[in-house]
Amino acid sequence: MIKIAKREGLDTIRFCGFTPVGRGKGKDVKERLDFDERLDDLLTFIENTQRDPEIMSMYDPGFGLAPPGYSFHECVAGKETFYLKANGNVYSCTSLLHRDFVVGNINDRPLEEIWNDPAMEEVANRPRENIHGACRECDNFRRCHGACRGAAFAHTGDFYASFPVCLYQVARKIAVG
Repeated sequence: MIKIAKREGLDTIRFCGFTPVGRGKGKDVKERLDFDERLDDLLTFIENTQRDPEIMSMYDPGFGLAPPGYSFHECVAGKETFYLKANGNVYSCTSLLHRDFVVGNINDRPLEEIWNDPAMEEVANRPRENIHGACRECDNFRRCHGACRGAAFAHTGDFYASFPVCLYQVARKIAVG
């Protein structure tokens, strides 16, 4: 991915964590994407790409400890992005593809009207203080803000649940032993 990005003249690439939606919710898919045994390789990859002067590599907070100087990117759901499903449903978040998060349908309203609907920014503006569980107790919370809420919801069904696949937490468990 980095070679392609460089070849295409990009200066930034972003890696997002796996979000189990659709067929991706299957147990076999989740097991194949388990990083526990390959965590060292993944962390080495992240460290190496962070040092590459040709391209800035960005990672979702759930990939692990935020590097020095890291500034959490605010959620852009409904502010800079949206998801348009084949059936015409529009979602503010590309990870929250659940009926509870449909903002509108282009078969019923023009896309411009849906984009300007105040509900588009509701997901991004939900208070992170409501997150519960391990994330709230984590020393990295003030930097990662509980990671992607869409991914947390896709994994747990609870918008405010702690991020269940946080590699920072996995790394800490391995280090403690």
